[in-house]
Amino acid sequence: MKFCIIKSKRVPLDFATPEDGSTINFVKLVKNLKQDNHEITVLTRNEQKANSYSECKVDNMEIIYLPFRQATTKEIMERDFEEGQSFTMSVNKYLSENNNFDVVHTHHWSSAINLKNRSIKFVHTPHLLAYAKMKYFGYKCPQRIIEAEKQTLDNCDKIIALSCREKNDILTQYNVESKKIIVIHNGINDCFRKTAKPKTINQVSVFKLATVAIINKQAGLDTLIKAVSFLKRKGIIVNLTIIGGEYSDGVRSEEHTSELQSH
Repeated sequence: MKFCIIKSKRVPLDFATPEDGSTINFVKLVKNLKQDNHEITVLTRNEQKANSYSECKVDNMEIIYLPFRQATTKEIMERDFEEGQSFTMSVNKYLSENNNFDVVHTHHWSSAINLKNRSIKFVHTPHLLAYAKMKYFGYKCPQRIIEAEKQTLDNCDKIIALSCREKNDILTQYNVESKKIIVIHNGINDCFRKTAKPKTINQVSVFKLATVAIINKQAGLDTLIKAVSFLKRKGIIVNLTIIGGEYSDGVRSEEHTSELQSH
């Protein structure tokens, strides 16, 4: 099958050493599809020369760097929306000239704004909904952006949600059919499915837990901490380490951090 995988995000596409969560997810998907002998074309933003078109090959995959117009606003949602609209115009032009794909898979909410679907199977992974950025991060999000994202969710054939909470947000805030949504959790590995065994520290059995997450309400760290407190009340000793920091756009979560520290 021929896949066109689209990524519009400020973090540059890096197949060698991806760092942010959505890029790691994206690269893992592309590599798995390639291993199954599917033909892959990747469309992404030309972060180095925003007004230019360029292409290259990486491990026999076509990487197409499309032009987009850089926004001047400093408001994060408005910036992503404007740049996403501009990028998707380039995507529509490319797909009109190269319409032999079996599946188009878009990543990030801004990668499919006004995307024209020409009878190609359309899959979308938001990674982080515009609504979620507004609710959990406190970003200013005009209604027209929510409406544009709803149009994307309505137009696609399948939606990949990265958590049950995200699926619930899609159902309740965007009124999308449940049957369109598939939940595939991020960061799941077979090693996490093994039954945990406590370590013995000073002749006491202790469960040592670690979680990796950005510090915000969407990550559900408050629920995790309450669960650990509940286990301790039951006599189960748990040592919890939280590994994380601020969201990549620099929005601080001091209020939520204080809430976590109060537990």
